[in-house]
Amino acid sequence: RALRLAREHAKTLIPIQACLVLPGSIMIGVQADLVSRNQAPATTLLFLAIVMFQSVVMGPMAQAASLCVVSRATLGRNTSLKQALDFGTRRLQTLIVTAFVTEFLIFGGLFLLIVPGILAALWFTFTQQVVVLERLDTQDAFARSRQLMQGQMLNAFLLGLMLISFSLFYSLIAPDLPLPLE
Repeated sequence: RALRLAREHAKTLIPIQACLVLPGSIMIGVQADLVSRNQAPATTLLFLAIVMFQSVVMGPMAQAASLCVVSRATLGRNTSLKQALDFGTRRLQTLIVTAFVTEFLIFGGLFLLIVPGILAALWFTFTQQVVVLERLDTQDAFARSRQLMQGQMLNAFLLGLMLISFSLFYSLIAPDLPLPLE
């Protein structure tokens, strides 16, 4: 069902990702390469600024627009690209605050001890979705996300562990894979 929904609404979902996520991802990749070659503080700060902008502004905006398309599709309604972006824009201020606070809590928890960061990541998994779909403010979104995660912490932890394992595996073998343009 999810694949069918994605296929049927690809003409809206793909441009959302292409406009909001792809440019930032490309900039992060290019900037990461520059940082690895030149450890100048200005380059590193620019890289961190781009990553922060992508994760706190563009990513949540793309997620809100995509959630709009998917939630309306499940109700049998089509959504244009403009409608989806307008929907995301209306919630943008709350999304930015929520994303920033979430990032702070997760990385602050990881910095203090690994376990608090993992707990924060699990508890606040659904904050962005709750802000968009239930139209809650930041504080209520955190409480609602924790409520939604009750009884699901182990499942979410195992899913996250699996995704991290796949990512690590890929990062270990990817440098040895030939590029098609070489």
